[in-house]
Amino acid sequence: MTDKNIFEKCSSDFLDFLPIAICFFDSEGIIFEVNKKAEDLLKYKRKELLNQKINKLLSEEDSEEILKSEIDDREFIIKGKEGEFPTKVFSKKDMAGQGNVFMAFYDLSKSKEIEKKMKKNMKELERFNRLATGRELRMVELKRENKKLKEEKENFEKKLKKLEEDKLK
Repeated sequence: MTDKNIFEKCSSDFLDFLPIAICFFDSEGIIFEVNKKAEDLLKYKRKELLNQKINKLLSEEDSEEILKSEIDDREFIIKGKEGEFPTKVFSKKDMAGQGNVFMAFYDLSKSKEIEKKMKKNMKELERFNRLATGRELRMVELKRENKKLKEEKENFEKKLKKLEEDKLK
């Protein structure tokens, strides 16, 4: 086995080892390589993706954008075999001076789901805080009223006692 063959085999194994989905496509947007993570994420077999246009995975507009410019850490919707899902995309244009494009992406579905749950929990916490704050304010108000009523009672009792004393005289 030549050094070139060993390098090609190692490169292929390395791409499949990576925990991020990777696609290579030419300047026309034709996919010529994907790694195992891309297959797993997209639910397509490698042979179903090879020689297909990148717009099989992205909208026409997004496909054109990725073909025209490099993308660094942007959200896109990817079309997998079982439906669409949000991803974070990175792309590098003109790989090896041939106009090829390297695109790496990962699924944001779980992250978005957690974010949605967090927003729901935050709304519930804010609602609870408003209720608790309102309750606390009402308790403070009631304590003030109670204190005022106690003072009025004491004043009334003093006046009543004075009246009784005056009556006995």
